[in-house]
Amino acid sequence: MTPTHPSPRTGAARPLVGILATAAFLGALELPALAQQASPPTYNATFAYDTGWVANDSDRARVVISFPIHFSLANWMRVYFEDIELGGDLLAGTGAILRVTSHLDGHVQELDARHCAQWQNSTCYFNGNTVQVEVLAQPHTSASRLVVRSFDAGLPMGLDTSQCGPNDDRVLSMDVRSARLLPVGCTGWLIDDCTGCFLTAGHCTGSISVVQFQVPLSNSNGSLNNPSPDDQYAFDPASLQTNNGQGVGNDWGYFGCFANPNTGLRPAQAQGATYVLANPPASPNGNSIRITGYGVDSSPQTHNQVQQTDVGPMVTSQGSTVQYQTDT
Repeated sequence: MTPTHPSPRTGAARPLVGILATAAFLGALELPALAQQASPPTYNATFAYDTGWVANDSDRARVVISFPIHFSLANWMRVYFEDIELGGDLLAGTGAILRVTSHLDGHVQELDARHCAQWQNSTCYFNGNTVQVEVLAQPHTSASRLVVRSFDAGLPMGLDTSQCGPNDDRVLSMDVRSARLLPVGCTGWLIDDCTGCFLTAGHCTGSISVVQFQVPLSNSNGSLNNPSPDDQYAFDPASLQTNNGQGVGNDWGYFGCFANPNTGLRPAQAQGATYVLANPPASPNGNSIRITGYGVDSSPQTHNQVQQTDVGPMVTSQGSTVQYQTDT
């Protein structure tokens, strides 16, 4: 039997369109980020679906569009739209809202027209294999329309490690200043500049879209779990300054994020702490380096690309290059 969902225009049942499968140390940024980079395995599936124009002619706010997107093999999902048209007047407070909900844990992201532009017509990362996409419209407002293009589905991780020496000495940590960058799989460090922006490795900056805090443990197969949409932020492309990575000692990136659409807070406001920038010690003698980030890990796989930390000896410091023996 073909799965169905209600048409947002008529309320009649029709076939579900798409695919249904059966089966810190900031002076040394370039080194830990290089070891940590690992884009999570992802399957991008076309999901060509146009809701058509739908208006709310009633006297109360109501959901005028609602449909699921499901991929049975997915550990997590993210949706991309070709077009989002939300009716009403955003400035007058009558603008429609795009609401996306995970069927697995009930996490919700709500986006108005401004947020949709900031997220470049995409959503945050949701856990599970099904999300519900809805438009909530205010009474007697103009029509809305969604055109879905595709979705990403997270798959189990192919694992490697980034440790110095025979033993992996990293331990779980929860430093509120350190963020996971997706889809590139790098680490970002929230710093104490006037705008509360981030530093990362330059070679990571070509594929940053979402910044995550409060990252939960991964699944037993190494696939990622995602934090609440309240702890996910859209990367601001206009803020990016980077050299795109030119090797050890010359590999830097700087960027900012938009405020979270659910909470209205920027990362520094929500996290309440930042890294303080400082010069590295002039001599490695007696000094150690702590690296906190989201490196790959297979022992156990639930620690894969979640926040861990380790302290190791500083080996050398020459110019803009710092060497150390610390697991990342």
